[in-house]
Amino acid sequence: MTSIERTAHPRFKRLITAHELHLLFSPSRDELEWAADATDCDEHLPALLLMLKSYRRMGCFPALEDRDSDGTTLFNRLKKPAKGPTWSHFKNLTKRLERLDELGDTDVWMDGVAAGKVTDFAGEADAADASELRDFVPVKRIALVAALTHKARMRVRDDLATMFCKRVATKIKKAKAELEEIRLAEREIVESDAPLRRRVTAATNKVESFNRFSQWIGFGNRGVIADNDPTEQEKAMKFNALLTNAVIFHNALDIAEIVRQLLEEGWEIDPEDLAHISPYLTEHINRFGEYSTHELGIQPEAYDPKLGVDWRSTWSISAGATLSTAAFAR
Repeated sequence: MTSIERTAHPRFKRLITAHELHLLFSPSRDELEWAADATDCDEHLPALLLMLKSYRRMGCFPALEDRDSDGTTLFNRLKKPAKGPTWSHFKNLTKRLERLDELGDTDVWMDGVAAGKVTDFAGEADAADASELRDFVPVKRIALVAALTHKARMRVRDDLATMFCKRVATKIKKAKAELEEIRLAEREIVESDAPLRRRVTAATNKVESFNRFSQWIGFGNRGVIADNDPTEQEKAMKFNALLTNAVIFHNALDIAEIVRQLLEEGWEIDPEDLAHISPYLTEHINRFGEYSTHELGIQPEAYDPKLGVDWRSTWSISAGATLSTAAFAR
């Protein structure tokens, strides 16, 4: 099969060796003298010599403004489909859309023309070659090219959106894979370190216990926030957190008072037992009881954080306790 460089539509080879470049494109002395006489400055001399050597190689002067780097004409460029969703193809497609937009607003051109007629004209132009367009009358030729340009703009925009979605999906997939690798690595570290595993488990249990207790407090409407206003949603969440912390503090006060009573009665309090008592107690709370407001103005006694229990023996206790001694001290 004859190579495309030797057909009636020649184009430059994709790869040219240094020997071919020197052999085919080195100007002779006569060509240098002719080009020097034909140009008015040295800046135009290389361009004229390049055009001359290209003409002798291809048999015609290349229309640089009407072709891409790979020799594609402007007409055939309108029919090029999108390539894979790589970053270089995305940038090329963006430049292609910019060039199409520079041609004009095709929506104005096609205003009032039936969509089916535009599709038929664009399909006819897409199936034709640049040489076949010369057989049409100028009006039909302009209509075909305009319809093809309009469809090309629409296709490029769709291709850009599709390519962007594919790029984002690729990045998300890669990020998920990296996140999974990090999760597995962290999991391996936690599983190999028993003290760390106990601390992580204890912290997780505390957070889950608090969330469960908070949901129990916010029992109204089964815990569902029906308001769509973000401000009202934030208020409901903050008020629920405030009420939850108030009940927790109330439970801590009750536990501290019971501990003091036991100490006064002569009971020996083991700090390790206290470290396992949770303030998330609900059995003694009646959510549907009576709420009196006449005591709101009564000032309570000053809070005494001291229990009279020696906590120094629990300083080495594992962090797996549900309620740390520091919580009681506070």
